[in-house]
Amino acid sequence: MIVLPDTSALVELIRGSEAGRAVLEILEKSDVVIVPTLVLAELTSFLERNQMDGSIVDTIAENSLVVVLDREIAVNSGKLHGQVKKKNKNVSLADCIISETAKRHGAVVLTTDHHFKLLGNAIIIEK
Repeated sequence: MIVLPDTSALVELIRGSEAGRAVLEILEKSDVVIVPTLVLAELTSFLERNQMDGSIVDTIAENSLVVVLDREIAVNSGKLHGQVKKKNKNVSLADCIISETAKRHGAVVLTTDHHFKLLGNAIIIEK
């Protein structure tokens, strides 16, 4: 299985919460872990705001396949966001980018955000 953890999943992993332990278990069983550069940016922002050690971002990047936002993913994300936003105002463009990145790479999104049910293939971890 190819897994794409979103920022919420990685935050729980870093916190060492029960949800984080569930995230770790899934990541350890996966064949490939892909991480979009967007998730690295969001995670870095979280760590900076909470005055936490940012070196974990390097560790995550070194142990994952880091993928970039390209034109096709950007356009498809914008279309998805425009469609989904009509149904749920809480879905962000960033989440649509994560979803479309996962779709491109045949991955399942690993998240704690329930609105990913609207976006496609996801494993939702309860907090």
